[in-house]
Amino acid sequence: MWIDVKTYGAKGDGVTDDTQAIQAGLTAALNLQIPLFFPAGTYVIEPNNLEVILGTGKSLVMQGIGPFSVLKRKANSTAADWRWLFSITSTGGDADSFVVNNLKIDSNARANPLPPDPYDYEHSADFYIRGAGPNSYINYVALRQVWCTDGVADHFYFAGETNCYVRTVQVTDFYSDNRKRTRSDITVTGGLERLNATNVACDRFEVELNEGYDGATPMFVNLSNISCRQQLDLEGDLSSPMVVQGSNLVSLASFSLTGMTGCISSSVFYTAPDQKNRVNFMKNMTFSNCRWVLHTTAQGGTKTVGTGLTVDYSDVGLVFDGCSFEANDTATSIGGYALSLEPWDVLAERQITVRNCSFDPRLIQNISLNRCGNVSLINNRYSGSDHAIMLYGTGTYPLVVTVDGGDFSQVTGKMFYHKTSDKITLSMKNLPVPVSLTSGYKSENSSYIPTVSINERVVYVATAPSASVKYGGLKGDTLRLITPVNNQPCEWIATTTNKTACTWLATKTAKSLG
Repeated sequence: MWIDVKTYGAKGDGVTDDTQAIQAGLTAALNLQIPLFFPAGTYVIEPNNLEVILGTGKSLVMQGIGPFSVLKRKANSTAADWRWLFSITSTGGDADSFVVNNLKIDSNARANPLPPDPYDYEHSADFYIRGAGPNSYINYVALRQVWCTDGVADHFYFAGETNCYVRTVQVTDFYSDNRKRTRSDITVTGGLERLNATNVACDRFEVELNEGYDGATPMFVNLSNISCRQQLDLEGDLSSPMVVQGSNLVSLASFSLTGMTGCISSSVFYTAPDQKNRVNFMKNMTFSNCRWVLHTTAQGGTKTVGTGLTVDYSDVGLVFDGCSFEANDTATSIGGYALSLEPWDVLAERQITVRNCSFDPRLIQNISLNRCGNVSLINNRYSGSDHAIMLYGTGTYPLVVTVDGGDFSQVTGKMFYHKTSDKITLSMKNLPVPVSLTSGYKSENSSYIPTVSINERVVYVATAPSASVKYGGLKGDTLRLITPVNNQPCEWIATTTNKTACTWLATKTAKSLG
């Protein structure tokens, strides 16, 4: 059962201003507690007129028949901020629900003037949604099978600072296109108890809390199959990180990921030019089997990663697991770092793990570890025609790095490049490397070698060391013959550190199995 908006005088002809008729229908639907139905048609709306105030226990359902039921912003009606189409809020105690089902929203930016500044009209949302306050929540908001186009600002704006006083938001089968202005198709700036979104294809999706969420429990965000043609922003607050579970997320142009705990898996993130594409303020956050696709640009005659992935600020328990770092270019050689970990001065506040990851084989260098605290690199597949890993630590900003296992067979330059400073502690575990990688380090100071606290590096060679066959390396390196000769030494340990000619002590002799 529903009531038809045309019963209250709406025409839906795309010409007539239906604002007053829709308000009459909304009032009736709210009083009768039955859905308001919009038959096929285009309903023209003047902003700043349609208000819904949900009383205690009350609900409102706006029902259409899909993209044929269109709510359209009136032409030349938005030349100022706060020109929303629908204002949805609560009063008294907790309201029950607000539902938009099978409707299309045409924000009609094409027929409304451009603002002098892109953010001048940023609050002129189509739906401006928030509860009244701590004693008056909207318990549930659902957006189901909603189509949006040509946004003036946000299509759906869940507003607030520490809280928007909406408990649960469910978004299912949401589609939006043709965004040429700022803001997002769905924007959350005040905390929610729960946000669940699945099957979303849009231009921009934004959860960017103004301040830490002040709810009794953390804000839970569950996202699945979200594809953003322009940008995906998930930004919590370090004081109260969002608990995020996400899978199959795609951001094709830019992203900002901040203040989260949880896991995002099987997702694709494209870095953007002229932006610092950041992952920061994470606490026990894992990115699993994600692709990081790196924008490239030309510098002289060389293609380089214009904006790789940057990790800065406090991050504790941040893990990249099974990820790939790929250059979005056909060039045969690409400079710049795919992953840059920036300075942080408190070791306990910076703990990052990169494991089971791979780096585009065309990269000249892979990872920059710039005075960035505790880092574990585990079983990664590296590349680098110049070097794989840059090391830099100082007394104020120390670097403690463990390289545990991994495949360096694609590295044609050096394993490490390091700055002249001396506050680097390096551990190498379970680490087989080609002999070509032991012949020295690329360095700003040719005499400097990092402090190695654990060295389990194993170097495989075809010929035993001798007066005429020299191998460089670090003290503690193990040299192992690929093809042992019976009753001859087959394994040695370096007792000195030298970039070109270590002293090698035989530790094992080959024995015949017979």
